[in-house]
Amino acid sequence: MNRINLKLTLLLVFTSTCAALAQDEVVAYKRNAINTNVTLCVTNEWNFGIERFFSPRRSLELNGGIVRSNQLLADLSESWSNSQYFYENGYTVRLAYKMYRPKAESSRWQDYISPVLLYKYLEYEPQWFQVDNGNNNDTAIYQERQRSKFGFEFLWGKIYELNKTFDIELYYGVGVRATISDRTDILKQDVYEVSEPYPVNFSDHKFYFRPSIHAGAKFRLRYGKSRTD
Repeated sequence: MNRINLKLTLLLVFTSTCAALAQDEVVAYKRNAINTNVTLCVTNEWNFGIERFFSPRRSLELNGGIVRSNQLLADLSESWSNSQYFYENGYTVRLAYKMYRPKAESSRWQDYISPVLLYKYLEYEPQWFQVDNGNNNDTAIYQERQRSKFGFEFLWGKIYELNKTFDIELYYGVGVRATISDRTDILKQDVYEVSEPYPVNFSDHKFYFRPSIHAGAKFRLRYGKSRTD
């Protein structure tokens, strides 16, 4: 009798699992989506992404952008940071594998997790940078720089379905980046915009790891015929 009950239990579990998998497979979804990262667009990157769905709960996203200098943010950050990040131009490529949780029928929200690979190239042409040395006679350096960044990120995200075509995507996460940096100081002024510049020809080559944190919002458009396979 116990053996019969065990067989019935196993049969019930197997049947329920198959039903759940079948239910996941018959969910209608659109195979393709395009998106833009609003957070990056308003800072320093014109961003565009293509997402390809292999099932209702699995997709691969290729995302990239053109990084451009932002003088407004460079001026705003000058008082609290000596970074020249907002002076740089370049490009970025990201590859993300997204794993979605099943969406409740009564909710417009759907969660996902995503590992991401990243490559970013940044540079700025030779230009003058004022250096605050703690007195009224600030120096200036005529400098150029190139940086290559290789990164891994792990993101948690939420999709809000506005309608059958448009979505809002929110995400946050952590990561790590390896950076190869080449910087050259070409000229120097001992007193900014007063003394005569003179050559220094100092080069600095660095390789370093740094942690990273991420958060932002995307606007997504789904297109194509709905599929259930």
